[in-house]
Amino acid sequence: MHGANHNYCTTQWSPGSRQVAAWDDAGHDDDRPGQCTEPGGSAHEAQLTEAQLTEAGQRQVGAAYIDAFFRRCPTGDKRFDAMLTGRRHPMAHIAPVDVTAGRP
Repeated sequence: MHGANHNYCTTQWSPGSRQVAAWDDAGHDDDRPGQCTEPGGSAHEAQLTEAQLTEAGQRQVGAAYIDAFFRRCPTGDKRFDAMLTGRRHPMAHIAPVDVTAGRP
C-alpha cells in the first residue's frame, strides 16, 4: 500500500490515538512535506517518495483487503479473487496497492 506506515494501521499506535508513545513512524524528508521516504536511503531512493496516507485512509484500504482475504480463505468466497490477485484495484482512489499472489 503506497504511502502507508506501520503505526497508522492501528488506532492504538497512531498519533490520532493520543496514546503514550503513539507516533508517525513513516520516514520524512523536510524537503518533501506530506511524502513518505525511506530513512537513510540513497539519493536515488529519495526520489521514490509517496504521498502519505491519512490514518483513516490507510485503515480503510487495509480493512478492504483484510476483509477480502478472510472472505476468500476460510469460506472459499471467490468474489474477491480479482482484488486479491491484483487484477482489480477497488481502493485505487485512496492509494495504489501492489498485490502479489502465489499458490500455497
